[in-house]
Amino acid sequence: MINRLRDETGLGLPLAMGVLLIVMGLAAWSVSVADQLHRSSERDRGAKRALGPADAGVQRAAWRLAQTTPSAVSATQCVVSSTTGDTVATASANGSCPAAPVATSMGNGSSYSYTVTGVLPPGATCAGETVAAGTYTRCVTATGTSNGVPANITRRVQTRLRATVVPLFPPVGVVGEDHVRINNNDINFRTCPGDPGGIVGSNGLVSTVNEVHFDAACGPYRQSWSISVAPGAPNPTYGGGTTPNPVPTVPRSQPWALPDIAPWPTAADDNNESIVAGGGVVWSAATRDLTLTTNLTLGAGTYVFCSLYLGNGGRIILAGGAKVKIYIDSPTRPGSGCAAGTGFLRAQNSNGINWPGGNDDAKAAAARNLHIFAYGNMAYDDNSSLTQCGESLAWGSIILCRSGNVAGVLYAPNARVFLNNGVEWVGAIAAWRVGMNNTVTFRFPSGLDDGTGGTAGAYQAVRWTECPSTGTGTSC
Repeated sequence: MINRLRDETGLGLPLAMGVLLIVMGLAAWSVSVADQLHRSSERDRGAKRALGPADAGVQRAAWRLAQTTPSAVSATQCVVSSTTGDTVATASANGSCPAAPVATSMGNGSSYSYTVTGVLPPGATCAGETVAAGTYTRCVTATGTSNGVPANITRRVQTRLRATVVPLFPPVGVVGEDHVRINNNDINFRTCPGDPGGIVGSNGLVSTVNEVHFDAACGPYRQSWSISVAPGAPNPTYGGGTTPNPVPTVPRSQPWALPDIAPWPTAADDNNESIVAGGGVVWSAATRDLTLTTNLTLGAGTYVFCSLYLGNGGRIILAGGAKVKIYIDSPTRPGSGCAAGTGFLRAQNSNGINWPGGNDDAKAAAARNLHIFAYGNMAYDDNSSLTQCGESLAWGSIILCRSGNVAGVLYAPNARVFLNNGVEWVGAIAAWRVGMNNTVTFRFPSGLDDGTGGTAGAYQAVRWTECPSTGTGTSC
């Protein structure tokens, strides 16, 4: 009996079965792990395949903006992918686009779609970052899809596109894109020591009539201005008493181009609330119309008016060292809300705008602190000849008559500018049409800029982030 218990015959089979079960378990585990690795590899490959189209959507959007001018896709418009490539649509107040993007196939089961917002207001977010004031920023949200194995893997990315700083115009003196007319009696273009060479430029005719001096003395210093002749422009014409005659001309390689003002400041951007009505300050915050017959001091910031009228003794003073931007809105600007008949800056029998008096250095220093932007109102831009200032003052959108002196830079690409009878301007002017008549003095000092913080130049990606794939629209 004992010998039978000690007999190990037959134990091999259970042992072999146990080992076989272990091996089979390990094999099944290996197969499962391999399958999981395969699936993970497929998902990873699919995710990478989806990320590529998403990035392609961002690149396509940036390329699309690079092919346009600001007027083609304005600050209030967005771009979305569509069956025809893309569509420009009106953006909502926060810059987002209500239109739904349509996927564009890249072949091999991959596709992308994208949405480009309008120019974002300060405080908006894109790619996890807050947009600062004074920047020209759009947000691109792109979705890439891979329809491989497994199917329909989606990845969403978001990128901030910011325009490089492109000056609206090179301030060189006086530019009238269509023409410059200089008429009658003691029109003086001065150049003081240290000033760059002043230029009068136009794509059209620059004409002078009677006693126009492009070499007016600044103390003992005298240097001639020059006239920039654009391709195809007629030769300047000179009336009696023009000095020198002819004025030195400088051929220009390309026409003058004055792009629209963009972005236009919103109500959240301006400092209009600091204006207090009373006395000789007549101010309507609702209509943004300002009339002055006394002094008004403006602190640093941005001010937006539908009309600005300086009557007898009206004067705008900048607080000590303050840098100020004044925008003249217009009923011709879509969405402005300005009433018909507004859209002008007029100064008549006034003491001027940012006019310090004093010596030439004080006037030049003051000019560097003020930038005036005018949208323009074509209702005032007819083809009549220069005339004396009448009651209607209807020759142009920007009019200074009888002692309306200014130190600053004016940019008015759709407006006529008319200076008449006892006006002195230190700074620069760029406008659609410029006219001067009877006793006007103009000086272009050094150190001016055009006051822009960036316009729709070349867009560059400044921040990238990935969004949840389940998001919609421009949410991230």
